[in-house]
This record gives sequence, structure tokens and C-alpha cells, in this order.
Amino acid sequence: MKRRALWTVPILLIATAVGSGTAQAGLPSGVTAVAVTQGIATPNINGHLHLARTISGTIKTSAGKPVSGFVQAFLNGHSVGGATVTNGTYKITGLFPKSYAVCLSGGSVFNPTSSTGFLGKCYKNAAFNGFTVPSHATLVSVAAHNRAGINFTVSPAAGISGKVTSPSGAGLPNVSVQAYNKSTKALFFGATTHTGTYVITGLTAAAKGYAVCFNAFGATSGTGYLPRCFKNKAWSGTLSSMAGGTTVAVALGHIHRKINQALPRGAAIAGKVVDAGNGKPLAGDGVVVFTATGRFVSSAGTNSKGAYVVRGLATSKSYRVCASPTNVSNTVLYHGRCWKAIAWNGGRLPRGTNAVSARVGRTHTGINFRLVKTVIKFGSIAGTVTEKAHGQPLQFASVSVFTKAGTLIRNASTDAAGHYTVTNLPRSTTGYRVCASQSFAFSTTPKPTGGWAPRCYVDAPWNGGAAPTAAHVLTLAAGQHRTGVNIALHVGGAITGTTFQFGGSTPATSVQVKVFTTSGRLINSTSSGFSDGVYTVDSLSPGHYVVCFDGRQSFTGGPGFLPQCYNGVAWSG
Repeated sequence: MKRRALWTVPILLIATAVGSGTAQAGLPSGVTAVAVTQGIATPNINGHLHLARTISGTIKTSAGKPVSGFVQAFLNGHSVGGATVTNGTYKITGLFPKSYAVCLSGGSVFNPTSSTGFLGKCYKNAAFNGFTVPSHATLVSVAAHNRAGINFTVSPAAGISGKVTSPSGAGLPNVSVQAYNKSTKALFFGATTHTGTYVITGLTAAAKGYAVCFNAFGATSGTGYLPRCFKNKAWSGTLSSMAGGTTVAVALGHIHRKINQALPRGAAIAGKVVDAGNGKPLAGDGVVVFTATGRFVSSAGTNSKGAYVVRGLATSKSYRVCASPTNVSNTVLYHGRCWKAIAWNGGRLPRGTNAVSARVGRTHTGINFRLVKTVIKFGSIAGTVTEKAHGQPLQFASVSVFTKAGTLIRNASTDAAGHYTVTNLPRSTTGYRVCASQSFAFSTTPKPTGGWAPRCYVDAPWNGGAAPTAAHVLTLAAGQHRTGVNIALHVGGAITGTTFQFGGSTPATSVQVKVFTTSGRLINSTSSGFSDGVYTVDSLSPGHYVVCFDGRQSFTGGPGFLPQCYNGVAWSG
């Protein structure tokens, strides 16, 4: 068969202005649209990228030892970049010409080791908790040039240690330990070892001291244990109730030891969860205990025999107990229930539930659940993806199934014969749209210039973004298996170019190249060459696209390159 010359249509337009004065869904205003024509590679869509800024310096301990860890640059409170600190030195690359807070989390320091850990810090000397940049942190400006010599030191933190035991004095493993800074309201976490001992490090200074509280919700025997704060203060398990706990003072650079606590025994509620139809146990179901007002208290899962025990409860006559709704497979759903026989959707506690009592030192048994199941019948859609010109199958083509409203719900890939099957589709009276693309497809027919453009059933053009309204809608009954949903991909177009360093012919290598629709939807991406900066994006439907470049993480060891869109339009990335 003689090959049809489908890719010889001349280019009529290469670029036209788009979105003048108005940003397009995250793209900058004034971007230039690149015209893509069937069978042709639109050439010379080049990027001329400015070098990004860098911040560098040294970080040492207050004793003068170099630090190894991770430092971050923050812009308006958000982390926008970071660097590994190696033997005390760091360089953060890929930065815009703006002002940044430079901060190190004490928890990221892995060398040198310290028995108390280290305090987080921002340049210069602002305390940093690892999450929120303080408003008074000194900013480092790289608006005019790179900044070196942004040096600072980190100081030792404080620590708390102790042992958690049962009433008999035996060490309790896997107890959650929380230390609450009464001055800053920061919360620090730890857990007991198999012997019941624990250490919490990295604690910040606290003029009002710490409250230290313990919760043995992981207990696996008996009735469990009640949560307590240091010196046997009752604790509900909430953050607000920690503030009144006994104060533990700390000193930076030291571990405050012997913060020990014996936990009193709790109460327990137990039962079984089974299938209402056949009585078989339901393993892995969650059982939740609430107060009468719907506040979560505790939970447990069922074992292989459907049995559960919720331990560590305080004495009460008014607990509510519910078994969670559970999907045990793609086709079987068990509906949740609260004791007795009140439907529960897994959210708020429903009305009409019955009270369940619990008493410290005892297990209230017999709180059983019989859950009703629904069997869901899934359907499927199957067909073949070929290339239009010669009818040859496309292997590894991607098939996407969208709801009529445009939500992507399933994907599949074609086999060597171009066949695909999309399974686990629920019934739909509104219907599905089915589309195919071939970014990684292979055919016995040589790939044409421009590749093969995306298409939807039945023969509806698609740009690879949202499913087009022109795509045929397929309804699906419960358990229905549709076949013959075949899609033939037409010849596509391509965009090629080179990424350069601004002001010359030196390639900017390993730059991310992203292709968007003119409305701002990302549809394809690649990287420019590691040695020559050349890129090609093919398999595009004829139309107009926006091409943008981001070289902040170019992996070439340099400062990186600032993002921009084609024709030199600055871009936030």
C-alpha cells in the first residue's frame, strides 16, 4: 500500500498573541500561542533563559562543628527550595530575584549527633519550629545578585526522658508520649521502647515549662490503660486538657530525666462484627467508641475471627459504639451500624443510638454487629486503538475513561494487538466518554513526523486535556461489558526547539519543557537535552498551545534557570 502524505500540509501560522492583559488559568498574561499543524514539527520554539539566583553559606553548631542536614528558602512563608548541608556548607539554587527567609529545622540535622538534638533557626537567630517561619526572620535579598556568606549557627535543644509502667511496675511498650510547650504551645512527640523507656529530644526553651502526657492506646491485652499526664494527672487525650498538666522545666543542652508515670488500668468494650446474611466474621473492620455527644474516644479493628476489643476507656454509662462501613473488595460494600442496628455512614454519630457502659478493670462483652452488604456489579469498556492512516494497532497507547461531566475515573493501556479493557466501571445512566493518546505507543508502522494525535470515541478530536463534549457518550448498565469501542488516532503535530542561556548560544540543558492548552491545562512535558538543550514534543492535535520552560532544577550543578514561557514571557513556574 502506498503511504498517504498526510504530513505535508504547510504551516500557515507559527505564533499569535493569546490572553493579552489577562492571565490564563495560572499562565502569565501576554503568552504567545504556538500553532501546531498535522504532520509537521513547528521549529525554533526556543527558550532564552536567565540564570536563577543562589544563596550559600555555612552552618555550624555553637561549638564550631560543621553541620550536615537540610536548609530551606521560604518566600511569603512557603518553602520554595532547599539544599543539603554537607560538612557545614550549602547552596540553594533556582531562586527568583526576590527576598527569602533561610531556615534550618533542628530535626533535619543528622550530623553531628546530639543527645538533646538541635534547635531550628533562621538567619539571623530567629527560632524556627520546622514549619512556620517567624514574622521577624531576617530576609535575604537576591534581587540584584547571588548572596554568599549567609552563615549561622545552631544550638543544642533540650530533652525529656523517663519510663512508663503498668500498676505492677512493668514497662509498657508503644505508649505515645507528648510534650506540650506551655509558652509557645508547640507539641513534641515520642514513644516508649519495649522496656517502657522513652526520650523526646529537640525541645525548645519554655519559660512556663512543659506538660508531659502519656496514652497507651496501642495496648493489646487486658482492659488497657487510662491516659495520664505526669504526676498522675487525669487526661482526656486532647490538646486543651494538657495545659493544666504538672509543669516540667527544661534547660537547653540537657535532658530532664525521670519523668516517669504509672498508668492505671482502664475499661474495655468487646464484641464481634459479622456478615448479616451468612454470619461469617468480618476481619479488618473498624469499631469506634464515641461519647454521647459524638466526640471520638477510641477505636479498634477486628481480627480474623471478627472480634474486637476497644481498651483504655474511662468508666462511663453513656458510650456509643459503631462499626464502620467497609469495602472488603471492589464489589462488596458493608454498611456501617451503631449499636443497636442504627445505620451509620462513617461520619457523625447518628441519632437514636443506644448507650453502652464501661467500668474500669472490666470488659463489657457482647457488643456485636451484623452488617448488611451490597454487592456492586462493575462493568467494562473494551476495544482497539489503531493509527488511522494504515489501520495498524498501537501498543502501549493510553486509554482514559471520563464521566460525562469530564472527571477522569479509569485508565488502561493497549497490548501488542492494540486491544484494551477498562474494568471496574460502575453503572452510569449519564454515560462515559472514552479517549486515547499515544505518548509511549509503538506500531509496526513507522511513527510519522508529529506522532499520532489524541482522539476520542467516535473520531472526536482531543487535545489531551479535558474530554471534548463532541466525544460520544456511552451509557453502562450494572455489570455490562461493552466491546467494539475502537479509536483510530490521526497523524499529529510536534513542537521542537532549543533552550539557551540568555544572551548567547550556550545551551541551557535539562530544562523542563511544558505544553499547555491556551486555557492553561498542562497536556505534555519533556526535558531538553542533557548536552545540547534540544527538545521535541510530538503527538499533539492540530491547534494552538503555550510552551513554557522551567530550569530551576536542571540537574547540571549550576544555579539553574528562571522559568519563562515562549517569547521571553516571565513565568512563576
